[in-house]
Amino acid sequence: MSVFNWMVMSRFPYCEEFTESLDMKKYANYGKCALTAFLGLMGISQVAQQSSVSADELSPIVAQIQVSEVEGSSGNANNLNRYAHVVVGTPNMSVGGNRADWSILQNGNELYTDDYLAFAFTADGFRTHTFNNSDYGIAAVYYNASGNKNKWWASSVRASDKDEEVPNNTNVFLLPQSSPLEKGMVLTAEQAAAQLKSFFAEGNFTPMDGVLLASPAITQTAGEKASFKYNPDYVITSTKDNANGTFRLEAVTNSGAGASGNYYTMNHVFIPHGTAGTVTGGVNFMNADSAYRAATYGGSGYTIDVLGTGQYKLTLDGYTPADGILMINGTHQGSSGDNVFSQSVSEDGKSFIIYSNDMQSGRVYTETSDRQHGAFNFAFIEYGATLEAPEKGFYRPGFDPGGRDVAGANLKLSNSSVPLDFESSADYFWVSSHNNADYYLISNGNGLNAGNAIVTPSQNDYRIVPQSVWNGTASTLYMSTVDQNGKEKDSSISVGYFSNSSDLWENGYLNASGELTKRTSGYDASVTVLGTGLRNLKIEGVDANTDGILLTIGRDNNNNHLISAAPQEDGSWNLSTFKAIDGAAVDKALDFVYLPYGGGDGGENGGWISGWIDSDDGSARSSFGYFDMEKIDVGVFELTLGDGLTADDGYLLLGLAGDETGENEEGLLSYEVTENGTLLINLFETGANGALADKDFMFAFFANDGSFQTQVPEPASVTLLVLGALGIFVLRNRRGSV
Repeated sequence: MSVFNWMVMSRFPYCEEFTESLDMKKYANYGKCALTAFLGLMGISQVAQQSSVSADELSPIVAQIQVSEVEGSSGNANNLNRYAHVVVGTPNMSVGGNRADWSILQNGNELYTDDYLAFAFTADGFRTHTFNNSDYGIAAVYYNASGNKNKWWASSVRASDKDEEVPNNTNVFLLPQSSPLEKGMVLTAEQAAAQLKSFFAEGNFTPMDGVLLASPAITQTAGEKASFKYNPDYVITSTKDNANGTFRLEAVTNSGAGASGNYYTMNHVFIPHGTAGTVTGGVNFMNADSAYRAATYGGSGYTIDVLGTGQYKLTLDGYTPADGILMINGTHQGSSGDNVFSQSVSEDGKSFIIYSNDMQSGRVYTETSDRQHGAFNFAFIEYGATLEAPEKGFYRPGFDPGGRDVAGANLKLSNSSVPLDFESSADYFWVSSHNNADYYLISNGNGLNAGNAIVTPSQNDYRIVPQSVWNGTASTLYMSTVDQNGKEKDSSISVGYFSNSSDLWENGYLNASGELTKRTSGYDASVTVLGTGLRNLKIEGVDANTDGILLTIGRDNNNNHLISAAPQEDGSWNLSTFKAIDGAAVDKALDFVYLPYGGGDGGENGGWISGWIDSDDGSARSSFGYFDMEKIDVGVFELTLGDGLTADDGYLLLGLAGDETGENEEGLLSYEVTENGTLLINLFETGANGALADKDFMFAFFANDGSFQTQVPEPASVTLLVLGALGIFVLRNRRGSV
């Protein structure tokens, strides 16, 4: 079967029906199929559906240009009639022009830039042509090259060893200029980012609320663009820039370098999650035990499977590739910013197969060369979509239905490998393995900036492993787990995520000299150095004995020291920093987060189950929420959660405290999950084989569904709390084994 026949049959049911049966009733369908094929062989596009669009009511145009060579044709390779075109999707669409520069026509008429904003994305990017070598494709839109410069054309370009047209199946999307969706026309990356920042500043949406589509878009009016050239050699990346409340856009050339200037312009549109007729989302990849797994963030109604390096299967709930078009922009995460994306249809016709190839210049590519994992955002738009968008986003402060002010996760790791079982309470937050016992922290597909996180020590199953947070390359934030001697050691952990922009808690950093840097701005605090490894922290208006808990963590790679926070009579905390191996005092940098009982408002809008526990009998010296803490044995306490919660419903954060005299405790912590869904908290003396021991401690439990939270984090600038945890991924520990 020829490629052209396959394309026709896959999109026109009456053709397929005829080939499967000689029933005389199907002869009428044979006529339709024959007409389509004849027009395709003549180089004339045939529409996929027969209906008309009202001239006075513009609707989105969603279509795919399917192109193949006409068998046995000869002559000028640039002639349109050397190729057969089928335009699928919006009715009455066709193309004119030449081999891969297409005028976009509806009812035979070109489409005006005053009426529409146009986008083009490569569909299947590797096609074998007699007249062009197989190569990856870059798609773009531009104004007509002659006559009226106000009509949209689309172009499919070969852009590795040289810039020239190459006919590839191409997805085109034309959005009416009257659409309320936030959009921009032929702007530079800097202008687009500024326009989007103003849009998000209005407060109805944040960058987390949708995806940004952008494609090269080239004007030819001197006043708008003085340096026009055909065959653009660049793609657009669109990365969430939560720190600045916008997206970071970049034109990336086929040399893999970022570019700017008059050649590199673009059209863009922000599509909120939940827009009618769409499926939207973001995808990055976790490195787990030298294997990659997809980690999705934003949107819903889709799954991603990793088939191999740079090859993924996208399956949509309720849609197949025959129902619409898929548009993809890379995100500048790691080495993926210079990748080009293409797609095909799975053998069963139910999923998209997505390909990610590293862009390099100077040679021709094949379909399998230079595959590379590449993070991306995508939007699927069904044919006939109205694109009605929600009026408000979901991740803005005070409204998130999940109430996820605090994000968190549990990870299950082993000492010899990193299976990295992971479940996050927020779809924008996750962790990827960097190497043995080092993991980098990611929000909305972007590595978190260094200097904006904390971790506190606690471990599971008697594996006493301190943790820390440190600054990796390119300002990426890593967390590390080590044994008492500072040797890296994979271990299970739980992770809490606290935004530096929130006023529900207070975050800070102390360097090794005891100098304070406040991460959140809503409080006044002071630090006094009392001696080696001992600092006093006073937060104005806060009584450490009654108002909340303070959790701390070291800030070095291969960290082997711990911190305890002992409430003092005057309402301050003494922070003791000591070595995990022997308890010796040491001056080291640390982070802290103060969590007020009741979420900072006395519980009026909820709070978190949390408390300061007396190790003599398991009673609470101060606390918030419904729970029961029972002392089981020396150094072993069982936490039963109230409000119908069990250990499977969230993650537990732990920290050492001090006794009733204000003396700091020194030791290590862990927790385990029982068969009954309660949590066993274990406390140990310092040292590699530290015995169970009674130590006063603090804890906070956060539910995965966002219970007790009232405000959404801004993931640009955060504080993280990482504690050892067996979490929800392990076999239940028998109570009698403790």
